[in-house]
Amino acid sequence: MQMASRTLIALLVFPVVAIAQTAGDVLPAVVFLQGDMGVQQIEIGGKRGEAWFKEAGSNSPRPIKAIARGTGFIVMAGGRLFLVTAEHVAASIPFDATATLRGSGGEPVVFALPALSGGNAVAWITHGEADVAVLPLSPSNTFQAAIKAVNLEQLSTEETAPSLDSILTTVGFPLALGVQGRFSPIVKTSRPAGGFFRHARFDKPTEATFFILDDPSVAGFSGAPVFRLPVIRMGGVGMGQGAFQCVGLVHGTFSDDTGGKFAAVVPAKFIAETVRKAVTR
Repeated sequence: MQMASRTLIALLVFPVVAIAQTAGDVLPAVVFLQGDMGVQQIEIGGKRGEAWFKEAGSNSPRPIKAIARGTGFIVMAGGRLFLVTAEHVAASIPFDATATLRGSGGEPVVFALPALSGGNAVAWITHGEADVAVLPLSPSNTFQAAIKAVNLEQLSTEETAPSLDSILTTVGFPLALGVQGRFSPIVKTSRPAGGFFRHARFDKPTEATFFILDDPSVAGFSGAPVFRLPVIRMGGVGMGQGAFQCVGLVHGTFSDDTGGKFAAVVPAKFIAETVRKAVTR
């Protein structure tokens, strides 16, 4: 992975963790996840093989690597820190995947998931039905970057989807944008397009609860947090939306042959349930 950054080899500790309240606050709480899946697999004529590339005139082919990417975010609960993402993202990235945070100067700070989890195994805790995975963090050495987190109490536990009149903000790394140079997650605003409903997950034959946004998701946004910010500014006018809340995380995009596309969001109540499960482990 090509990235101008410094890598933390030791385990990490977050000496003072601020709680996110605004769009600017949530940037240091959002994590870019990336892992090398090895040589890309292809299928031709019913046979599986590996994808290699050979330049014209060269006798040295090189493998085409498959890279898994996604977004996660940090949650604080019971005085502990947890990394939250979509279960399908956690399942796709390898053991030695990297997680990148925004440092105090805006620089990317990269570390390996085993170091972040404080052990030789990356033990994700999943919800069981919803597309949510939680990794307990066990840092031990001082980490100087300014870290913010979403508090457990800021995860919405509402039994209904956000109001159709609200404007929601997704923060993550679509197409791996925002990870080079000055590290900054990408912010996207959308409106809810309906209430809670049941639908099969796209990554496994399991039915789960979702709500949808009026815009599609983008590759790399999977696992990204979706927030309802206290104030949205439109045309220089501020619109109040109540208390800061995380209302869900991105599952993916529902689409069909007509070209219709909606982002599918896992309600935050299932994130809270999974984090509480992790706290008791």
